[in-house]
Amino acid sequence: MVSLKSVINSDSIPDPVSLFTRSVSELTSLSSVVANSGKNEFAFFSQGSFAWLIDGEEEFNLIKTMKKASKLSVSATTSAGVKTKDLYSMMGFTKAYNTAKKSCA
Repeated sequence: MVSLKSVINSDSIPDPVSLFTRSVSELTSLSSVVANSGKNEFAFFSQGSFAWLIDGEEEFNLIKTMKKASKLSVSATTSAGVKTKDLYSMMGFTKAYNTAKKSCA
């Protein structure tokens, strides 16, 4: 299972989004992670069980997409070839995101 996290107030990126996976094998590293909503696709780079977007512009675009979207799917493939796909409801994301951003300012 892939967990979607938005971490507020990073030093280098204002609103970083990272993914953590608890996939079939906790010992297997991710080789690819992609988030999709409608026509929008975001490729993450991975290290171990975590994945991040490459830069702040992509972070901004993903958060903007998540605010407008009703659903977000996240697909991951481990280095062993195990595939997972999770679907997230974005209902309430904007309110939760704005509350977290305000609280962590």
